[in-house]
Amino acid sequence: MNKPKVSVIIPVYNGEKYLRDCLDSVLNQTYENLEIIIINDGSKDQSEDICLQYFQKDKRIVYKSKKNEGVSVARNHALDLATGEFILFMDCDDLLSLNAISFLLTTAQEHHVDSVAFNYCQFRGEFKRFIPFSLHDKHIFCREILIEQLYNYHTSNIDLGLAFRAVWGKLLSASVIKKANIRFPEGMSLSEDACFMFNYVMACDKIYVVDEPLYHYRLNDNSATQSHKSNLVSIELQEYAFIQKNKNRININWDAVLSKYWMTLCFNILVNNFKKNNVKDSTVFFDTWNELKSMQLAPQIRIQKNVKDSIWNLCLHFKLYFFQTVFLFLLYKKKSLKK
Repeated sequence: MNKPKVSVIIPVYNGEKYLRDCLDSVLNQTYENLEIIIINDGSKDQSEDICLQYFQKDKRIVYKSKKNEGVSVARNHALDLATGEFILFMDCDDLLSLNAISFLLTTAQEHHVDSVAFNYCQFRGEFKRFIPFSLHDKHIFCREILIEQLYNYHTSNIDLGLAFRAVWGKLLSASVIKKANIRFPEGMSLSEDACFMFNYVMACDKIYVVDEPLYHYRLNDNSATQSHKSNLVSIELQEYAFIQKNKNRININWDAVLSKYWMTLCFNILVNNFKKNNVKDSTVFFDTWNELKSMQLAPQIRIQKNVKDSIWNLCLHFKLYFFQTVFLFLLYKKKSLKK
């Protein structure tokens, strides 16, 4: 097997708590021909000191410090610096299995592909959660299936869809990225991964998928994906605008895809409001309802379904939330009658 260089890109922002664990999991890989690009995105904690310590002891590390401009700008800067044949993205609080890169390169060469997606394990302390992909002995996915998975991730194969939306959990071709000039959309604070992966999938023929949990995703309450977002509606509208702008590039059943995407959007807003409020707080249901109504009125989006029907269908699909939502609705009505 030849030994291509792999560029591992790690943006860092206030990651001092878990940064050493992350870097150790990369530097201790059984595969050694690595270029580890660390971009310190204006951290205010001790992240820079930690990065410099590692930079001084391992010549494979490329370290740059810059003002805080967001993860998309940091990753784009790293892509400009990368010299490897393959790209692997990581978050600075996550881990890689020690044989991950060696396994992925072997897989890519054995199956004559330049892109490999792999499974992940969620963890928090001693808690670990791994759900196998439902591959049904299928490993090579064409771009049509991949694009559908990007926007069906809460209504079809949930974990396979989540894996395709994230840039971590993949060995990507640097030549595909450079040839198509693929970059992260700057100014988006969420879903920038999905936009990048849409463009990447459109530029490559296929991706090989393995059901190996080589990436360890830390459940961190302070991360961008886990915390409550007050501007989630505007964020979701940004992604929807991206879809509308690019959907003519591929011939798939967009009506079906967007219908499922709308269901996912409802779910995301409902869960976001549960993060803000106590689960017994009746405002959760109506905050969600009002936000979805405001999205119906937004000029960027056309939603065919009635908001009440959409929330009802959402609750039927996610049975746990169905009972919670009915309870909250009845509680709210009961309070209203007493006034």
